[in-house]
Amino acid sequence: MNSPVNAQGIRRDAGRQRAVPAILLCTLLTACGSIGNPFGVFASGSGQRFDGMVAADEPRAAMIGRDVLAAGGTAADAVVAMSFALTVTLPSQAGIAAGGVCMIYDHDKNKVETLNFVPPNPMIPGLPRGMYALSAKYGRLRWGQLVAPAESMARLGAPVSRAFARQIGPVAGTLLADDAARRVYAKADGQPVGEGDILVQSTLGATLSRLRTRGVGDIYAGSWADSLVASVTAAGGSLTSAELRDFLAKWQSPVALPGAGETLYLADAPAAGPNEVQLWNGHVAEVAPQAAAGGKSGTGLVAVDGNGSAVACSIGLGEDFGARRLLPDTGLVLPVTGSGRTELPGLGPILAVDAGSKEFRYAAAAGGGTDAPAVMVRVARAALVDGAALGHAVAEAGRLPGEADGSVRVNAIRCASGGPSSGRCQAETDPHGFGLALTAGNPG
Repeated sequence: MNSPVNAQGIRRDAGRQRAVPAILLCTLLTACGSIGNPFGVFASGSGQRFDGMVAADEPRAAMIGRDVLAAGGTAADAVVAMSFALTVTLPSQAGIAAGGVCMIYDHDKNKVETLNFVPPNPMIPGLPRGMYALSAKYGRLRWGQLVAPAESMARLGAPVSRAFARQIGPVAGTLLADDAARRVYAKADGQPVGEGDILVQSTLGATLSRLRTRGVGDIYAGSWADSLVASVTAAGGSLTSAELRDFLAKWQSPVALPGAGETLYLADAPAAGPNEVQLWNGHVAEVAPQAAAGGKSGTGLVAVDGNGSAVACSIGLGEDFGARRLLPDTGLVLPVTGSGRTELPGLGPILAVDAGSKEFRYAAAAGGGTDAPAVMVRVARAALVDGAALGHAVAEAGRLPGEADGSVRVNAIRCASGGPSSGRCQAETDPHGFGLALTAGNPG
């Protein structure tokens, strides 16, 4: 599953990667046709093969993840591509400046680890470092292939999804008061873009193009870093070249909780919030729901590939649309700042592996926030301990009276014993939102 890279970030085994059809490359790298439906080039009916499953809070991002799996990508490849797609299709929750946490299971090595890319200074873009680290260690497809679909949608425009339209309305007043944000998210009549409107994000597209062609080094230590520091300073933020240069995503060991048949893996505090492990062990009483406080604070995405490896990630900007400002000349949604904002609480993806067979069993992720750890634990308990159907666990088991519908949206994948297949695996997206769960491949 590993793809070694040299000092310049070029994979040494690039020549052994699965060949990508010319029509696919055309769509991935140059957006040869209309952006309205660019995803069909990866036919999901790819013979008698199970390529994997994905679930995300926004449909086009999920489609891209499915396409990456069908093209021979790993679960890590799918998550990288979906994460960048979400910066375009769901910028209310994801962005280049977002931080996050991923949980990864490598089936070949029978290893679970956590990748933490929450920066100490929220002005440091966390997503590029995190996704590049994930791609370099667990990916198979080239970096440029994974960033290109997001770049194409940003440059040519993509229809506003219901998921995004429902989130921009409540914050439109403050968001559109920012000049840079208004130029992107407002229509000619001054109203926010709505479902079905074509949203073009040229500046963000240029940023993604730079990431695709130059990699991530330039944003943290090159000429782009100098420009970013200057832009953040001009916008009233605080960021130094040294902070950018020194930031790295961190590989960490998760908390392992052995069970009767499955070992549950949780991200440690503060990534998962202080209560997730204690909640699972029953050592902390659940607090009253905080539905009235704050926003959804992020998004969760999950993927499993045909090899049985899986990735679950939670990423966020602190609140819906972060600080509700765009950084001029970059297209970046600024994250929440302020005293005490040195981490993103509640970013605790959960993963489970069968202790005997070493097969993947469960992966789930959600946005952060006060309620997220408790909701994630309740959904996992329902699916893994109580034996509830995954759809019921995601839709109902995680809710308590007083929690607003969709205040925490869980996306999950569950596989039974016998190896990954469409008959033994199920992917679910939270019905309180407007996401999508998809299968790649067309096994009999």
